[in-house]
Amino acid sequence: MSYKTILVNAQPAPRTAQIVACASRLALADDAHLVGLASTGLNELEYQCNAIAPGVPVLPDASRVLTAAARQALDEFTAVASQLGVAACEARLTDDNLLASMVLQARYADLVVTGQTDAGGVPAAQLILHSPRPVLVVPDADEGAA
Repeated sequence: MSYKTILVNAQPAPRTAQIVACASRLALADDAHLVGLASTGLNELEYQCNAIAPGVPVLPDASRVLTAAARQALDEFTAVASQLGVAACEARLTDDNLLASMVLQARYADLVVTGQTDAGGVPAAQLILHSPRPVLVVPDADEGAA
């Protein structure tokens, strides 16, 4: 089966580089477009803050820190994909809940790639359950094997 678009969870996590490398190798094999997705989680944070104290905005420092972490993860995604030779890669940043964003973006992909353990806060089982596309779970034991 040939994949044209592969969505990968690029959220900041200890094994993100291995997950992106696995997705990159698949993209190279199928000449696919690789999409990395990271989330700031600001919408969920703002909702929680408003539930506690209505009208109180999220502090700008908190939003800057979360946005910077997500952007750094996407920069690392782009660096790993480029280093492995992926010609068509795209970094997407969202402020929504990561699981909801992955499920939404999966509609436009042929395959979703994520880690076995909570990769940046997304349990693989939940992603498999809700995703409209096949999900490849990179096992924790993967040390660069394809």
